[in-house]
Amino acid sequence: MPKGKTANMKKLIFLFTLIPMLMVAQSNNGSNGSSFFDWGLRAGIHNTQTSVNGADGLVRSGDPQAGYHLGTFTRFNFGVFYIEPEFQFASSRGELEFIKDGESSAYRNIKFNRFDVPIQVGQKLGPLRIYGGINFNFNRSEGVSNVIAGGLRDETRAWRAGLGLDAGNFSMDVRYESSLGNNVEGIRLNGEPFSGNLRFTHIYLSLGFTII
Repeated sequence: MPKGKTANMKKLIFLFTLIPMLMVAQSNNGSNGSSFFDWGLRAGIHNTQTSVNGADGLVRSGDPQAGYHLGTFTRFNFGVFYIEPEFQFASSRGELEFIKDGESSAYRNIKFNRFDVPIQVGQKLGPLRIYGGINFNFNRSEGVSNVIAGGLRDETRAWRAGLGLDAGNFSMDVRYESSLGNNVEGIRLNGEPFSGNLRFTHIYLSLGFTII
């Protein structure tokens, strides 16, 4: 990863390390039981669907593939509204179908890891939450060069929307996420690169636990 992008990652990690310390100080000063900060852990599973355009019609989207994610979340509460940034690691898979003479000739799986920094804005409706936002993706895709020319782009973005349910310190979230742009420079077929537009859509199911 280029130095500038590595520096961006270090700044984000520092930020998400500093936030819990600030929350502890805030909670120690609180006296009315209400909390401006919430911080906790979140993990779950997701499926990934690829969407392909271009590549001369020689590549199509395959079946959804399962992955997992885990990380932390921070919630800044403003009455019934809130802002919730997260920092998470996600391991995902996608499938591409290669076409020859108009028929399916082979399937190729791509596996990629990434660090995600979603920032979401939501509203509480009793124990329910509705929210949406943007996810900043920092991709690590060294193992996909046989399918994707040049690998995944180092930094991509996606929009997301979701529903959440809170029960005490526990929470459950269901989210939909879709790429905002092309994730690749090209797609490789029989060793030859083709121009193409590859995007991902994800459906997440997560469980969370609020620690602070």
